[in-house]
Amino acid sequence: MNKIEPKNIVIRMPNWIGDAVMATPIIREVRCHWKNAKITIMAPKSICSLFQKDPFVDDFFLFDKKGPHKEQLFDLKNKKFDFAFILTNSFSSAWLFYRAKIPCRMGYSKDLRKWLLSDSLPYPKDKTKEHMIQTYYRLLKNVGIQTESAPKLYLSDQEKKCANTFLDKCEIFSDHILVGINPSAAFGSSKCWLEDRYRTVAKKLLENSNIILFFFGDTTNEEKVRRISNDLGPRAFNLAGTTTLRQLMALLNRCDLFLTNDSGPMHMACALNTRVLALFGSTSPEATGPYHSSRVIRKKVMCSPCFKRECPIDFRCMKAITVEEVYQTVLDELKISKVEI
Repeated sequence: MNKIEPKNIVIRMPNWIGDAVMATPIIREVRCHWKNAKITIMAPKSICSLFQKDPFVDDFFLFDKKGPHKEQLFDLKNKKFDFAFILTNSFSSAWLFYRAKIPCRMGYSKDLRKWLLSDSLPYPKDKTKEHMIQTYYRLLKNVGIQTESAPKLYLSDQEKKCANTFLDKCEIFSDHILVGINPSAAFGSSKCWLEDRYRTVAKKLLENSNIILFFFGDTTNEEKVRRISNDLGPRAFNLAGTTTLRQLMALLNRCDLFLTNDSGPMHMACALNTRVLALFGSTSPEATGPYHSSRVIRKKVMCSPCFKRECPIDFRCMKAITVEEVYQTVLDELKISKVEI
């Protein structure tokens, strides 16, 4: 691609939280490469909230898939963008930018959309062997940006202060060990370790009187989290469905360890430099795993990764992960000893 100097850049971010977090280095590297350009993030409202305090973002364009298409196209044209990074891979996303007549449209030539892009790359043939972050970086390298960095999310001082105030109200102090637990995942049950095993690990962790547990989840998972966390005592807090995305970020930032399935919150915690223990079953840590020195437990079984929403057979990938292994790994990561009862 010829050398260009765009002045008004729009980055169409992915629609899933985890994918959007993995795309955060794109924002930072684009800003560092084109220091004087204006950078606008285009995404659904919930995704845009991830970047409210990002110092490299100048503006937001809220995208509503179910909203009036003509009005969104009109607004996109009026913004007069001269360069678009299209990190979504659908035909409809490329079609929208094509109709908005943005001169430079960079993306992957997937879903029969190559003719809608001014500059494109073929999508990797085997995505199970390349991390998603590297896939995003291929687009940058195509425009001459060679540097790489890890995902990062940003919080304001006020947000950190509010999280500290909340912890104070819960009587959680500096000598406590705060473990976050996320037993759900948006994609489907095949990504989730078994409920009874999460509950058993939680009980074993609470044998240590310094450990506090925060259970996280969105409104769709409230009942599941309630079943796991119910009657565990005063040091187990069920926060499922009670936090905004920004509040979740602030609390993840305060956790000493985050135990989770492969999920959006897993990537959020990593991007906040919180220590993570991630349990993988149907998906591939090589493609979507934590991007810093976190721990991953994954059992090599013949059918994994299958990337199915529901396991069609016996769920052997997750059943092979034992309570004792997860419990001991949590203790190892926290550098504390097992409590003998």
